[in-house]
Amino acid sequence: MAIKKSVSPLKKLLQELPQFHGDLTRWSYCMQGAFSEEIDDGAVAHLTAAFGSYHPQWLIDSKPWRKVQGESFKMLRQTLRLSITQAAAYLRVKPTTIARWENEKSRTPFAALEAFRLLLASVHFKCSHRIWDGWFISAEGTWVSPNVGKLAFKPYEFDYLPQLHADNSKLRFENDRLRVQIDEANAENTRLRKLFQEQGVTKELRRMHGRIGELIAGTGTADVVDFSVTKPATKPRRKAA
Repeated sequence: MAIKKSVSPLKKLLQELPQFHGDLTRWSYCMQGAFSEEIDDGAVAHLTAAFGSYHPQWLIDSKPWRKVQGESFKMLRQTLRLSITQAAAYLRVKPTTIARWENEKSRTPFAALEAFRLLLASVHFKCSHRIWDGWFISAEGTWVSPNVGKLAFKPYEFDYLPQLHADNSKLRFENDRLRVQIDEANAENTRLRKLFQEQGVTKELRRMHGRIGELIAGTGTADVVDFSVTKPATKPRRKAA
């Protein structure tokens, strides 16, 4: 009895790729990991009836040929960093419903799984971080800051941010250096003003000293007036008999 060799999924896909030549939609499905029978049957066939032969990439990315499983939903929820309570609030169901989906006790709706998948792939989720709180992307494609009025940044402007930070650091360093020089200059100016004032007082004292010397010299050369008082003559006393 001959033993039938099993073919690996990757090898099977490589064997099927040539037959998809010219059918770009089937090629895209194959590149996402879908086999021929999965493309021709089930959900993919249902989508072909609705969309025709061309399937948009976002539709192919939903991997409609795969069975919706609670474990896949749980992995998406955890990747989104959502608690069961938060996931239930977002999908507008009860937390017990989320638990039943993840425990395979009830069927997980494709819409719920797809909502989480699209959310994870969206730029809004990628920007949903506390450090970007309040920021958003406008309809014109610019990043709008909540901190500086209506300031908006275009993508190419972010390329200049490293240079702006470098220039800002240089300017701050130069500003600090100039502040030190200004403080030193102010201190020197204060010292010189004080010295100037002290020298002014010294000059005034020297001028006064010179004036006093002139006054003393003038007094030494003046005529001296004799203000002595002449005493009156005294009468001789008589001798006692």
